[in-house]
Order: sequence, then structure tokens, then C-alpha cells
Amino acid sequence: MAEIEIVDGTKYLDDVKNLIVTYTKFLGRDLTFQHLDDELADLEKKYCPPEGRVLCAKL
Repeated sequence: MAEIEIVDGTKYLDDVKNLIVTYTKFLGRDLTFQHLDDELADLEKKYCPPEGRVLCAKL
């Protein structure tokens, strides 16, 4: 069984963004009311220190 490691996702922000975009397209719903485009335009502002933190699972 593969072991999953939780790592700082800061260096994976492009991958995180791509996953979010792919997932929202899969949902097939209009999420503009959540201002997702604004959030994705600057993930570092909200999800990197000192304001926040993004974690990723790494195999």
C-alpha cells in the first residue's frame, strides 16, 4: 500500500488550480456567484502564508 504524505502545497499552486478548474467543469454548474475566477487568479493571496495555507497529499 502506498503511503500518503501531507506536504506544503505552495509549490503546487498551478496543479491545485488545474484540479479546481477541472472539478468545477465536471460539476457543470455556474459558480460565478462564488467569485471563483477572482480566487483562482491569485491563489497565493488567500492560500499562502501569512493569510492561509494550502496542503497537498503526495504519494
